[in-house]
Amino acid sequence: MNHQPKGKGFLRTVATLVTTVSLLMTLNYGQDQAQTRAGDWPMYNRDLAGTRYSPLEQINASNVAGLEQTWSYPLGRNVTTGDLTGGSESTPIMVDGVLYAVASDRLVGLEPETGKE
Repeated sequence: MNHQPKGKGFLRTVATLVTTVSLLMTLNYGQDQAQTRAGDWPMYNRDLAGTRYSPLEQINASNVAGLEQTWSYPLGRNVTTGDLTGGSESTPIMVDGVLYAVASDRLVGLEPETGKE
């Protein structure tokens, strides 16, 4: 008999989907960091080496303090706990100009400039 709280199986399925997509993108982009497009962040830590390094230079130590929030995306309520975080503790990924994130009950693709689906 399954005693998991309602919704937990769905979240596990979404997490598995995100992991699978990340692995497939790894195969697509190869293991060499140089093959990853500069603005992409296709997996946790950005690359297989786990460098967390971004070659982008638009934001740096001299201008980071002046950044302002331009949009946010509501993740929804976590179906298991009711928290407003949507239960998402995953790292959003960026591939080919689309920001992918896990919301409370779905995987969403967002325009990074506007936050629109």
